[in-house]
Amino acid sequence: MADKNGFIGVFQEDARRKRERSKQHIETTARQYFRMVQEDPRIAQSALSRLWEIIEDAGVVKLSEEEQLVASVDTGYELFRKELFGADEGIHDSVEHIKVGAQRGSTGKQILVLVGPPAAGKSTFVRMLANALENYNKRPVFMIKGCPKQEDPLHLIPRHLREKAAQKLEDCPECVDSDSPKHLHLGIKIEGDLCTVCRDLLLTKYKEDDGVVRWGDVPVETFTFSKQGRRGIGSFEPSDEKSSDITVLSGRENIAITSIHGYKHP
Repeated sequence: MADKNGFIGVFQEDARRKRERSKQHIETTARQYFRMVQEDPRIAQSALSRLWEIIEDAGVVKLSEEEQLVASVDTGYELFRKELFGADEGIHDSVEHIKVGAQRGSTGKQILVLVGPPAAGKSTFVRMLANALENYNKRPVFMIKGCPKQEDPLHLIPRHLREKAAQKLEDCPECVDSDSPKHLHLGIKIEGDLCTVCRDLLLTKYKEDDGVVRWGDVPVETFTFSKQGRRGIGSFEPSDEKSSDITVLSGRENIAITSIHGYKHP
Protein backbone atom coordinates (compact mmCIF):
# COMPACT_ATOMS: atom_id res chain seq x y z
CA MET A 1 0.00 0.00 0.00
CA ALA A 2 1.40 3.39 -0.99
CA ASP A 3 2.31 5.78 1.79
CA LYS A 4 0.57 8.87 0.41
CA ASN A 5 0.97 10.94 3.58
CA GLY A 6 4.62 10.08 4.18
CA PHE A 7 3.97 8.75 7.67
CA ILE A 8 6.18 5.68 7.23
CA GLY A 9 9.16 7.82 6.30
CA VAL A 10 8.51 10.16 9.24
CA PHE A 11 8.39 7.28 11.71
CA GLN A 12 11.51 5.69 10.26
CA GLU A 13 13.43 8.98 10.47
CA ASP A 14 12.29 9.50 14.07
CA ALA A 15 13.38 5.97 14.98
CA ARG A 16 16.76 6.53 13.35
CA ARG A 17 17.35 9.73 15.32
CA LYS A 18 16.38 8.07 18.59
CA ARG A 19 18.81 5.21 17.92
CA GLU A 20 21.55 7.76 17.27
CA ARG A 21 20.78 9.58 20.54
CA SER A 22 20.82 6.31 22.47
CA LYS A 23 24.25 5.51 21.03
CA GLN A 24 25.53 8.89 22.20
CA HIS A 25 24.42 8.16 25.75
CA ILE A 26 27.44 7.42 27.96
CA GLU A 27 27.30 5.55 31.26
CA THR A 28 30.52 5.07 33.16
CA THR A 29 32.07 5.45 36.61
CA ALA A 30 33.18 8.61 38.37
CA ARG A 31 36.77 7.37 38.07
CA GLN A 32 36.56 7.26 34.27
CA TYR A 33 34.73 10.58 34.22
CA PHE A 34 37.62 12.28 36.05
CA ARG A 35 39.99 10.97 33.37
CA MET A 36 37.77 12.54 30.72
CA VAL A 37 37.80 15.85 32.59
CA GLN A 38 41.61 15.75 32.75
CA GLU A 39 41.67 15.50 28.95
CA ASP A 40 38.98 18.17 28.40
CA PRO A 41 38.17 20.30 31.49
CA ARG A 42 35.34 22.01 29.61
CA ILE A 43 33.25 18.86 30.09
CA ALA A 44 32.89 19.91 33.72
CA GLN A 45 32.36 23.62 33.11
CA SER A 46 29.90 25.59 35.23
CA ALA A 47 26.37 26.47 34.15
CA LEU A 48 27.30 30.07 33.37
CA SER A 49 30.37 28.95 31.45
CA ARG A 50 28.20 26.68 29.32
CA LEU A 51 25.75 29.52 28.65
CA TRP A 52 28.57 31.84 27.61
CA GLU A 53 29.95 29.13 25.32
CA ILE A 54 26.55 28.84 23.62
CA ILE A 55 26.21 32.62 23.22
CA GLU A 56 29.77 33.02 21.93
CA ASP A 57 29.46 30.16 19.45
CA ALA A 58 26.29 31.69 18.00
CA GLY A 59 28.27 34.79 17.11
CA VAL A 60 29.50 38.05 18.66
CA VAL A 61 29.27 41.02 16.27
CA LYS A 62 30.27 44.65 16.30
CA LEU A 63 27.26 46.94 15.96
CA SER A 64 27.06 49.60 13.30
CA GLU A 65 27.57 53.24 14.23
CA GLU A 66 23.83 53.91 14.03
CA GLU A 67 23.06 50.94 16.32
CA GLN A 68 25.73 52.04 18.76
CA LEU A 69 24.15 55.49 19.05
CA VAL A 70 20.77 53.95 19.89
CA ALA A 71 21.93 51.08 22.12
CA SER A 72 24.93 52.79 23.82
CA VAL A 73 26.89 49.55 23.41
CA ASP A 74 29.20 48.38 20.65
CA THR A 75 28.65 44.61 20.81
CA GLY A 76 25.72 42.47 19.72
CA TYR A 77 24.96 38.75 20.11
CA GLU A 78 23.53 36.83 17.17
CA LEU A 79 21.70 34.32 19.39
CA PHE A 80 19.21 37.01 20.43
CA ARG A 81 19.26 39.44 17.48
CA LYS A 82 17.02 37.17 15.39
CA GLU A 83 13.97 37.89 17.56
CA LEU A 84 14.85 40.78 19.87
CA PHE A 85 15.10 44.19 18.20
CA GLY A 86 16.14 47.37 19.94
CA ALA A 87 17.10 45.55 23.14
CA ASP A 88 20.86 45.43 22.58
CA GLU A 89 21.70 47.37 25.74
CA GLY A 90 19.67 45.10 28.04
CA ILE A 91 20.97 42.00 26.29
CA HIS A 92 24.54 43.28 26.59
CA ASP A 93 24.19 43.87 30.35
CA SER A 94 22.63 40.41 30.87
CA VAL A 95 25.31 38.67 28.81
CA GLU A 96 28.05 40.54 30.74
CA HIS A 97 26.56 39.08 33.93
CA ILE A 98 26.82 35.60 32.41
CA LYS A 99 30.30 36.23 30.99
CA VAL A 100 31.77 37.41 34.30
CA GLY A 101 30.16 34.45 36.09
CA ALA A 102 31.65 32.08 33.52
CA GLN A 103 35.07 33.38 34.53
CA ARG A 104 34.17 32.68 38.18
CA GLY A 105 33.78 36.37 38.91
CA SER A 106 31.55 38.09 41.44
CA THR A 107 28.32 37.44 39.51
CA GLY A 108 28.81 33.66 39.54
CA LYS A 109 26.62 33.18 42.62
CA GLN A 110 24.21 36.04 42.03
CA ILE A 111 20.73 35.74 40.58
CA LEU A 112 20.07 37.62 37.36
CA VAL A 113 16.74 39.44 37.64
CA LEU A 114 15.17 40.84 34.46
CA VAL A 115 13.07 43.93 35.14
CA GLY A 116 11.11 45.89 32.56
CA PRO A 117 7.68 46.72 31.16
CA PRO A 118 5.50 44.15 29.38
CA ALA A 119 6.67 43.13 25.88
CA ALA A 120 10.23 44.28 26.59
CA GLY A 121 11.65 40.86 25.68
CA LYS A 122 12.36 39.40 29.13
CA SER A 123 10.54 36.11 28.57
CA THR A 124 11.86 35.88 25.01
CA PHE A 125 15.44 36.27 26.25
CA VAL A 126 14.99 33.46 28.78
CA ARG A 127 13.15 31.25 26.27
CA MET A 128 15.92 31.59 23.71
CA LEU A 129 18.56 30.66 26.30
CA ALA A 130 16.51 27.65 27.38
CA ASN A 131 16.01 26.51 23.77
CA ALA A 132 19.75 26.87 23.12
CA LEU A 133 20.46 24.69 26.15
CA GLU A 134 18.03 22.03 24.95
CA ASN A 135 19.85 21.91 21.62
CA TYR A 136 23.32 21.88 23.19
CA ASN A 137 25.44 19.00 21.82
CA LYS A 138 28.97 20.39 21.62
CA ARG A 139 30.25 18.07 24.36
CA PRO A 140 28.63 15.58 26.76
CA VAL A 141 27.10 16.79 30.02
CA PHE A 142 27.36 14.36 32.94
CA MET A 143 25.40 13.79 36.14
CA ILE A 144 25.48 11.33 39.01
CA LYS A 145 23.22 8.50 37.92
CA GLY A 146 19.92 8.50 39.77
CA CYS A 147 20.38 11.95 41.30
CA PRO A 148 17.10 13.92 41.29
CA LYS A 149 19.11 17.16 40.90
CA GLN A 150 21.25 15.95 37.97
CA GLU A 151 24.24 16.66 40.19
CA ASP A 152 27.78 17.42 39.06
CA PRO A 153 29.95 14.28 39.56
CA LEU A 154 32.80 16.53 40.79
CA HIS A 155 30.88 16.85 44.06
CA LEU A 156 31.87 13.25 44.78
CA ILE A 157 35.47 14.33 45.39
CA PRO A 158 36.07 14.64 49.16
CA ARG A 159 36.83 18.12 50.48
CA HIS A 160 40.37 17.26 51.61
CA LEU A 161 41.28 16.39 47.99
CA ARG A 162 39.76 19.43 46.30
CA GLU A 163 42.65 21.84 46.81
CA LYS A 164 45.01 19.54 44.91
CA ALA A 165 42.32 18.74 42.33
CA ALA A 166 42.06 22.45 41.53
CA GLN A 167 45.72 22.46 40.50
CA LYS A 168 47.00 21.47 37.08
CA LEU A 169 49.38 18.52 36.89
CA GLU A 170 52.26 20.66 35.65
CA ASP A 171 51.90 22.97 38.67
CA CYS A 172 52.43 20.19 41.23
CA PRO A 173 56.15 19.48 41.89
CA GLU A 174 55.28 16.12 43.50
CA CYS A 175 53.46 14.77 40.45
CA VAL A 176 54.76 16.51 37.33
CA ASP A 177 57.64 14.09 36.74
CA SER A 178 56.03 11.04 38.32
CA ASP A 179 54.70 8.05 36.38
CA SER A 180 52.13 7.54 39.12
CA PRO A 181 50.82 10.93 40.39
CA LYS A 182 50.04 11.12 44.10
CA HIS A 183 47.16 13.56 43.68
CA LEU A 184 44.11 14.03 41.51
CA HIS A 185 44.74 17.06 39.29
CA LEU A 186 41.86 18.41 37.21
CA GLY A 187 42.66 22.10 37.06
CA ILE A 188 39.10 22.95 38.13
CA LYS A 189 37.93 24.66 41.29
CA ILE A 190 35.19 22.49 42.79
CA GLU A 191 32.30 24.21 44.56
CA GLY A 192 29.22 22.61 46.05
CA ASP A 193 28.36 19.51 48.05
CA LEU A 194 26.43 16.33 47.45
CA CYS A 195 22.68 16.43 47.86
CA THR A 196 21.17 14.29 50.59
CA VAL A 197 20.13 11.56 48.13
CA CYS A 198 23.66 11.11 46.74
CA ARG A 199 25.20 11.30 50.22
CA ASP A 200 22.88 8.54 51.37
CA LEU A 201 23.83 6.52 48.27
CA LEU A 202 27.52 6.77 49.20
CA LEU A 203 26.95 5.73 52.80
CA THR A 204 24.61 2.80 52.04
CA LYS A 205 26.08 1.28 48.84
CA TYR A 206 29.68 2.42 48.53
CA LYS A 207 30.95 2.46 52.10
CA GLU A 208 33.00 -0.54 53.23
CA ASP A 209 32.95 -2.05 56.72
CA ASP A 210 36.29 -0.42 57.49
CA GLY A 211 34.90 3.05 56.70
CA VAL A 212 36.41 3.43 53.22
CA VAL A 213 34.02 5.10 50.75
CA ARG A 214 34.44 3.99 47.11
CA TRP A 215 33.36 7.32 45.63
CA GLY A 216 35.27 6.60 42.42
CA ASP A 217 32.94 3.67 41.67
CA VAL A 218 29.73 5.69 41.72
CA PRO A 219 28.02 5.49 38.28
CA VAL A 220 27.65 8.66 36.22
CA GLU A 221 25.83 9.19 32.93
CA THR A 222 25.17 11.82 30.31
CA PHE A 223 21.93 13.76 30.12
CA THR A 224 20.33 16.39 27.91
CA PHE A 225 18.70 19.60 29.03
CA SER A 226 14.90 19.62 28.94
CA LYS A 227 12.32 22.17 30.04
CA GLN A 228 9.46 19.69 30.14
CA GLY A 229 11.60 17.01 31.77
CA ARG A 230 12.96 19.58 34.26
CA ARG A 231 16.51 18.47 33.53
CA GLY A 232 18.89 21.35 34.06
CA ILE A 233 16.14 23.92 33.44
CA GLY A 234 13.61 24.75 36.15
CA SER A 235 10.61 27.06 36.12
CA PHE A 236 8.23 28.40 38.72
CA GLU A 237 5.13 30.54 38.31
CA PRO A 238 3.67 31.81 41.61
CA SER A 239 -0.11 31.56 41.74
CA ASP A 240 -0.29 33.95 44.68
CA GLU A 241 2.50 36.42 45.37
CA LYS A 242 1.74 36.46 49.11
CA SER A 243 1.58 32.70 49.62
CA SER A 244 4.34 31.62 47.20
CA ASP A 245 6.97 29.43 48.83
CA ILE A 246 10.54 28.78 47.67
CA THR A 247 10.17 25.15 48.79
CA VAL A 248 8.24 24.53 45.55
CA LEU A 249 11.66 24.62 43.89
CA SER A 250 13.97 23.45 46.67
CA GLY A 251 11.75 20.92 48.48
CA ARG A 252 10.87 20.79 52.15
CA GLU A 253 11.71 18.61 55.12
CA ASN A 254 9.29 15.84 56.06
CA ILE A 255 9.22 15.86 59.87
CA ALA A 256 7.34 12.55 59.98
CA ILE A 257 10.30 10.81 58.31
CA THR A 258 13.10 12.64 60.12
CA SER A 259 11.64 11.66 63.48
CA ILE A 260 12.10 7.99 62.52
CA HIS A 261 15.19 7.94 60.28
CA GLY A 262 17.02 11.03 61.52
CA TYR A 263 18.01 14.27 59.81
CA LYS A 264 20.59 12.64 57.52
CA HIS A 265 17.93 10.68 55.66
CA PRO A 266 17.31 12.16 52.17
